[in-house]
Amino acid sequence: DRSLWIGESKAVLDVSAEKGKLLLQIPAEHLEDIAVDNQNNAIWVGTRKEIIKYSLTGAELYRYKLNIKDDCKDDDCGERVVHLSLDPFDGSLWIGAKDEIIKLSFVGRELLRIRGINHVEDVSVDISDGTCWVGFKDKAVKYSSTGELLISFRIEEGNKIYALAADPASNSLWIGTKKGLLNVSRNGFEQLFIKEPLDIQDLKMDINDATVWAVTKKKVFKYNKDGQMLIKLIPCPDDDKDDDDDKGHSKSNRKSSSDDGDEHDGDNDHDDDEDFKCEGNLITLAVDPH
Repeated sequence: DRSLWIGESKAVLDVSAEKGKLLLQIPAEHLEDIAVDNQNNAIWVGTRKEIIKYSLTGAELYRYKLNIKDDCKDDDCGERVVHLSLDPFDGSLWIGAKDEIIKLSFVGRELLRIRGINHVEDVSVDISDGTCWVGFKDKAVKYSSTGELLISFRIEEGNKIYALAADPASNSLWIGTKKGLLNVSRNGFEQLFIKEPLDIQDLKMDINDATVWAVTKKKVFKYNKDGQMLIKLIPCPDDDKDDDDDKGHSKSNRKSSSDDGDEHDGDNDHDDDEDFKCEGNLITLAVDPH
């Protein structure tokens, strides 16, 4: 059973990609993003203060400090300021750190830094060529593996970018926006638009089948290249109604949805885990490609 790594507000969760069963939990305060490196058996965790590298069994391996002012008030940190994307070819990590782009080697050595840019909404490596897409509020740009600007385009006026996922098979780009989920060509021309979900926190490609995973505040979805929903998971049990999180951007009774749209209750996998507390504030995810 393949893993789906999900970043919650205070923890990283390793769950079954098919059933939503919890496999591992790693505590992480003020978590912002995650990236899985299966070549080196590691997971990178981005927080507002630092980047932490763990083994896939949860052992800490490395820390890289970020120079970002901590403006959190209690547990309210406002919008996300740290975004991660891994290039599996060499294990390098691209980091969107508020108004900077940083690239680290797989051992944590700084390879490049791009300053003087606007607030970064997300980063996504196109693993077919090592380039990296960077999303800002109303535009997406593409950098070469060494940091040269290659492409820049704007989305429609009145919309806003929340998340990116580069598709290496088609060199297209999935964009989670205020108005829904977009797929655009390598030159920025719209090819597909899905109105829901609206509350997209993050997007990640599954390179095995060219599908895209989308995480909202409470739910996780999987879509094929044509925009058909294949899977819906609700990893965190919640006594409240779960329909409200699809009605606008904010930063489960586990359920899953099959290809035909039927929804069914998942196994009650957390009943015997007294220490597990899932707060239902999902932020990001990472797909295990194996």
